[in-house]
Amino acid sequence: MSKLRVLVVGLLVMAVLTIGLPLAASAFSVPALVRATVYVDDELAGAGVTVGAIIGDESTPRAGNTGVTKEDGVAILMLEALTEGDVTDPATALSFTVDGAAADESPDVDVTMAYQEVDLYATAGARVEVWDMPFGLDQDLGAVNFYSYPADAVQVTLDDIADTAPPELSIVWHYSGPGEGWHWFVPLVDESTLQTLDPGEIYVGVATSATSWEIPQ
Repeated sequence: MSKLRVLVVGLLVMAVLTIGLPLAASAFSVPALVRATVYVDDELAGAGVTVGAIIGDESTPRAGNTGVTKEDGVAILMLEALTEGDVTDPATALSFTVDGAAADESPDVDVTMAYQEVDLYATAGARVEVWDMPFGLDQDLGAVNFYSYPADAVQVTLDDIADTAPPELSIVWHYSGPGEGWHWFVPLVDESTLQTLDPGEIYVGVATSATSWEIPQ
């Protein structure tokens, strides 16, 4: 085979690969759209409610598979993280969260590349953040439990949620930096100096035995 023919064949192969690979890679580059109308306590939600789409038996929405409602209570979700396996038989179910809490949907929908509309029904205040405290003073007199309050959580006033604290919780500490020092909170003790849980901050909990705290949002 002449050098010219080899060159031509090589160029043809490169052209096929150049055309074929982007087509395969872009098969799911256009996101599937879901139009979600959100109701909270049977009332149309306003603006600023975060909606997430969960694929199959996953526990949280994939990155990018969220949307925020406008004034009309509608959020447009672009399911950007789909794979070929998500849209093949058997159908993969979609479920939804509203401000982090599970929501009921109507109708039931599955993962598809087609445009879909769904109504979501949620309960106000249903979301909680769980602080697991696996270490108790009954195991080790020096036991403490560190907790990073999630960045997407809401600021809560500790006095308002004191009655939700587990009975095993003895005290919560937070270091506020040089000049501020440590602040503490003991449930139902008025002299507590720690007033709030703030998103993104680190807290230290001391418990008499292993427990968890479901922190309302």
